[in-house]
Amino acid sequence: MAGEGAGNSTNKVLLPLKGVAMLRHTVDCFQGHRRVDMIAIAARAEDFPALDALFGAETQRGKLLPWITGGAERQDSVRHGLQALRERPAGPPRWVLVHDGARPLCPPGLIDRVLDALAAGALGVIPVVAVTDSLRRMGGDRSATIPRDGLVRVQTPQGFAWEALWRAHRHAGKTALAGTDDAQLLEGMGVQVTSVEGDPGNIKVTSPEDLRMAERLMGD
Repeated sequence: MAGEGAGNSTNKVLLPLKGVAMLRHTVDCFQGHRRVDMIAIAARAEDFPALDALFGAETQRGKLLPWITGGAERQDSVRHGLQALRERPAGPPRWVLVHDGARPLCPPGLIDRVLDALAAGALGVIPVVAVTDSLRRMGGDRSATIPRDGLVRVQTPQGFAWEALWRAHRHAGKTALAGTDDAQLLEGMGVQVTSVEGDPGNIKVTSPEDLRMAERLMGD
């Protein structure tokens, strides 16, 4: 879980949301979930002191593992996280959830739906929300309507069998495949990805307006 700087030196997931860094809210979604055993955060090394201040000493972090140094791209950061899990004395987990640190309103029911699909045998799971707005493709002085039948918005957490995701990242490294998300890396190996119902309130905060929307959704 991590985010890029939103046009400045501050990692956007460390920006305040209801008086607390956004990442704190995101982590709490998983920290309190009974089916989540551990949480790994991949971040820039320069953000480690801020994470220490936010979450306290390592012995007080609950399910949080030691911080993982992220990579230049999201895909690199996920791979670093998988490598850290692989090197644990107990070995990697059976399943892994990959979540955007900038989605601080992930409900427990959504996490359950992803885990239930994995338990049913899926190798990769994505939460999706139907597109309801009209869509148009713009080009110069022309535009064309895009039929929205079958179009969805993809959210996180995306869930994977750890071994399948590890193989997908290794395959991507060998073939120079750069995916927009981890599900695309599985599909690059011919692995089918299962979809489950997402949640409209599980927004990704990428702008000041998104931040205000998140505060409204959180209520008092």
